[in-house]
Amino acid sequence: MKNHFLKSIFIGLLILGFAGCAAQKPNWRELVKNKGASFTYHFKKGDNFKYRFTTSTNTSQEVAGQTREINSTIKAVVRYNVQNVQKDGVFSIQSSIDSLDINFNNPMMNQAKAMLQKAVNKPVTFTITKLGKIGAIDGLKAFPSFQGAANWEQTFSALFFKLPNKPIKIGDSWTDTKTKTTKSGPMNITIESKSKYTLKSIQPYNGVDCLFIIYTSDITLSGKGNQSGMDLSYTGTGSSSGKIYFNPETSTYILMTSDSAVDGTVSIPSRNMEIPSSTTVSTKAVQIK
Repeated sequence: MKNHFLKSIFIGLLILGFAGCAAQKPNWRELVKNKGASFTYHFKKGDNFKYRFTTSTNTSQEVAGQTREINSTIKAVVRYNVQNVQKDGVFSIQSSIDSLDINFNNPMMNQAKAMLQKAVNKPVTFTITKLGKIGAIDGLKAFPSFQGAANWEQTFSALFFKLPNKPIKIGDSWTDTKTKTTKSGPMNITIESKSKYTLKSIQPYNGVDCLFIIYTSDITLSGKGNQSGMDLSYTGTGSSSGKIYFNPETSTYILMTSDSAVDGTVSIPSRNMEIPSSTTVSTKAVQIK
């Protein structure tokens, strides 16, 4: 009986010891202030997220000595649903636009507005890794195309950004380099970007502790095409910057803002003509219920 009693006390002390160790295990808030913490996307099948995107675009273009300006504001609610989680940690996502509100400063763009409304409720699917690498987006061929009005691929992939492949602490930075080719009117445009992300601090947003991340990007663009038998080429450079409030608990951001500016030139050799343009884009994305 005495041995049984002593054994019970010993087991009880072990349980208390393990409980104490578990309680003292540092969480991500403590780790990012000291040694560093690793972060990944860790969705579960059936997870749903919804965002309200607001994008304002201002484009100024000079043609034959005349300046033309096109300004637009696009408001969209975009839904994401995690359909499957593969064994290697790759997630299958289905996304769609629930609503789309578009305003142009030029009444002549009303035709484009009507075309773009056809994108509502059309689903696309894509995969994403634990660190944020996005695979090909299936379903985009069903979406309307209009020069300069929307970049559907960017719309659906905007929820995700590259996470570092190592532990990070406050003040650490990491980079992401991307190259992609997209259709813009009669030209295929190759976009190269190099982004730098920096974890600045832990900040609350709407009552949730978030990783506050800032980023900057350098952008180069080049492309060629043909319109009405005339060869065209495009070159441009730009930059962007923004901030992200990332919730590690859900591996989604609560707020993202971005401001970018691009200067470029369309060249038409057969007419010895150059058409310079400047574009600024401001985007805000907020997670909603």
